[in-house]
Amino acid sequence: MGQTKRHHFISRFYLNGFADSHLSKGDKRFLWMYEKDGGLIRKVSTKNAGVMKDFHTLEFRDQEKDTQSIEEFLSPLEGACAEIVRTLESDHELDSLQKNQFSHFIAVMLVRVPNYRRQARRYLSRKREQDEDFAHVDSSFADDLFWEEVADSGWKLAIMDSARKYATLISRMRWFIARSTDGHRFVTSDNPVYYNVPGRSPKQAYSSGLLSKDVSLTFPISKHLAVVAGWGNGEDCFVSLTNNQVNSFNRGTVISAKRWVYASFKSKTFNESFVRKYAGSEPEF
Repeated sequence: MGQTKRHHFISRFYLNGFADSHLSKGDKRFLWMYEKDGGLIRKVSTKNAGVMKDFHTLEFRDQEKDTQSIEEFLSPLEGACAEIVRTLESDHELDSLQKNQFSHFIAVMLVRVPNYRRQARRYLSRKREQDEDFAHVDSSFADDLFWEEVADSGWKLAIMDSARKYATLISRMRWFIARSTDGHRFVTSDNPVYYNVPGRSPKQAYSSGLLSKDVSLTFPISKHLAVVAGWGNGEDCFVSLTNNQVNSFNRGTVISAKRWVYASFKSKTFNESFVRKYAGSEPEF
């Protein structure tokens, strides 16, 4: 296997859609990265944003380190969805195949990120401690080294199956493809898929469940477009949002972020009114 060690947990092609057009030249795209806890704002290339060392690397006992399998799984999906984004930017509706493909991409973007993986790992650890039957299915569960493999590399592989289940539900929802305004653009984050039901704390978003009849799922596609999905009746359609509605959408994106918010603009007001205000607000299991 190859030795690629820098892995994007947020797709680079996706981040390109949030680049600052005033800073970007050719293939070199730059955006602004806001830190929720520390208040830092800095310019960063999309090559270096949303990256962690060995994030997709698989390591099991007596096996060669595998740095490529998850990357190879993601590559064709990302290629197809890059074309789908261009279709949406041209104001063309998606056919059923394209909607299914993009639903899979949204689902992968839900589960592949550090916050979801961390929450899942904590959940499995709690199950191990609390459920004797779970802990003794196999005597090897008593082996901490084995457990580290299950909780880390095993979960990375489970992304494929869990994403497919989420994708099935997302594809059945009614979608509004929302357009931003000239003055207010969408932002994204290190945890860009957000869903919740009215009245439930954002911290409990993961426990809401996509089958809840009142659930609303949001996903920023680019600085100009976003998906708002739910279980209402009617056909998928394009809608144009007001400035206030774009702000409301961005608020959900910021709430969902674990550490980083990515934007096509630099704004101290946005940093103080949105980003820092919601430090520690990311969803938990």
